[in-house]
Amino acid sequence: MKQVLLLGSGFVAKPALDYLLKRDDIHVTVVSLFKNELESISKDYDSSKITTVQLDIMNNVDGLDEYIAKSQVTISLIPATMHPLIAKKCIQNKVHLITASYTSPEMKALNEEAKAAGVLLLNELGLDPGIDHMSSMKIIDHAKANNGKVVSFVSWCGALPSMECANNPFGYKFSWSPRGVLSSAGLAATFLWNTHLEDVPADIKWDVLQPIEIEYNGTKLEFEGVPNRNSLPYIESYNLNEKDVTTMFRGTLRWKVGFGVMIRALSTVGLFSTERDERLNASDLTWRSYLVQLLGCNDNDDDLLYCLESTIKERFTKQKQEGNSKGFHFPIVDRDVAADTKHAIEGFKWLGLLNGEEKVTNKGTPIDSLCVLLEKKLSYVAGERDIVVLQHEFVIEYPETGRVEKEFSSLVCFGIPNGSSATSLTVGVPVGIAAELILDDKTTSRGVMGPVTPEFYLPILEKLKSEKIEMIETKHEIKK
Repeated sequence: MKQVLLLGSGFVAKPALDYLLKRDDIHVTVVSLFKNELESISKDYDSSKITTVQLDIMNNVDGLDEYIAKSQVTISLIPATMHPLIAKKCIQNKVHLITASYTSPEMKALNEEAKAAGVLLLNELGLDPGIDHMSSMKIIDHAKANNGKVVSFVSWCGALPSMECANNPFGYKFSWSPRGVLSSAGLAATFLWNTHLEDVPADIKWDVLQPIEIEYNGTKLEFEGVPNRNSLPYIESYNLNEKDVTTMFRGTLRWKVGFGVMIRALSTVGLFSTERDERLNASDLTWRSYLVQLLGCNDNDDDLLYCLESTIKERFTKQKQEGNSKGFHFPIVDRDVAADTKHAIEGFKWLGLLNGEEKVTNKGTPIDSLCVLLEKKLSYVAGERDIVVLQHEFVIEYPETGRVEKEFSSLVCFGIPNGSSATSLTVGVPVGIAAELILDDKTTSRGVMGPVTPEFYLPILEKLKSEKIEMIETKHEIKK
C-alpha cells in the first residue's frame, strides 16, 4: 500500500480523501485534534484504507514523527504557520510534502535543504493559489512557445453562495471564520491598468468596484469586482516581460447585491476596529446599545436611525468624491449614494443591530465581536450550495504575424447540496491529484515549488476535468 499522511480533518479533507481512496493501493492516515471530525471521516471509508489519529499538532508537533516516517507523502491542511515545521520533519525523513497555502519566505528558505534530501515541497495546490496559477501558466507558456507575448492579464476569482442562496444584504455567506475575509477587505490594492499604475486606498476600495459579467451556460452572471492586494509581483511570478505588460490585475468577485455597501457601512460606524474596547465588557450588552455609544446618539428609534443614516450617507458621499477625484483609468460602477445608504440601513436591521435584542458576544475588539454575529447570520444551512467562479482574460500579441488575440480561461464550479462545497472541492481535489502524481513517480522536480511548470499543471488540470472541475478556454482575434 502507498502511504499518505493527511494533517487536518476540516472541510477540505474529505474531497482529498474521496479522490485518493478511490484507489485500492492507497492508505491514508489522518491526524487531527478534533475527535468528532475523525469519527465522522472514518465512517465514510473502508477501515482497511484509513487510520485516524487524535493529536494536538499545534502543541505537540514532535508527535508527528512516527507518522511522517511511515508515509511517502504528507499533505498538510493545518494552519499555514505550521507548514515550515512540518516541512523540516519531512526533509529529515525524506518524505514529500503538499500544501494548499502560499509559499512563505520560511518555506522558500528550505529549498536547498529539500533538494539535497531529494524531497519535493509542493505548495499552492488549492484554488487561489493553485488552479488560478496552473491555468494561467498553461496559456502563458503556450503563447511563448508560439512566439507570442502577453501584454494584458486580468483575473477574477470568487467563492460565493450560489445565486439562489445569496439571500441576504451581503449576497455572501461564510463557510469558515469571517475574520480572514474582513481583514483582506481592509487592505489597499495596487495594480497596472492600461499602462497606468493604480493605487487604491483601503478606505475607498469597496466604493470603486468594477462591473463584471461572466457567461455561464448562456446566462450572464453579474458581479461587482474589487482589486485584490498587490498584483504587480505576478509579472515576475508568471515569467512575463515587464516591458510588454500594460495591464496586470487580480481581483475578487462579489454578487451585484451589496457586499461592498455593507463592508463600507460597518466600517464607517467603527465595527471594523481592531482596537480593544472596554465598552464591550458590559454585561448583557446589546448591539443596539453598543451602536448608540459608537454613534453618540440618544437611544430612541428616531435619533438612532437619523444618526446612523446621516453618518453612513456622509461617509459614502465623501468616498464617492474621493474615488472620482483619483481619476482611475479602470471602469467603475456609478454608486447611488442614496440607494446604497438605504441598503446599508436595511442590512443593519437584518443583522439585528437595531432591535435591542441581539446580544454582543464580547471578543475584546469590535471586529472580532462582529465576526461572531456574522458567522451566525451568514452561515450556510442544510441543502444550500456554494459556487466558485474563476476567470482569466489575456491579450496576447504575435509580432511575427501582427495577430492579436483575446483569450479567456474560465471555471464555474457548484458545490454539492449536503455534500462537499465548491470551495472544498477546488482545494481538496487538486491536493489529492498532486499526491497521486508523487506516489506514482510522475514527478521528478525536488525542492520548494508551486505547480506552475508543465510537469505539474498539465496532468493536474487534465485530471481535474474528470472530476468536473474544468477550465474552459476560448479565444478570438481582436484589432490591435
